[in-house]
Amino acid sequence: MGNQNAVTVQHQASQHRFVVITQGVEAVLEYHLEGQNIDFSRTFVPPALRGQGIAEKLVHTG
Repeated sequence: MGNQNAVTVQHQASQHRFVVITQGVEAVLEYHLEGQNIDFSRTFVPPALRGQGIAEKLVHTG
């Protein structure tokens, strides 16, 4: 499953997103807050980072 343990997920709360920046590119999980509910609206992992379990780590952290 690649190098997913080596990446760090950053929570950018003011931008409502979780981000992994590695190899000079970023993968992102965006969300919206509705009261006490969180709506995950978009996950994007650039082709260069796919297949490494990064999306899974973003979602798990979110």
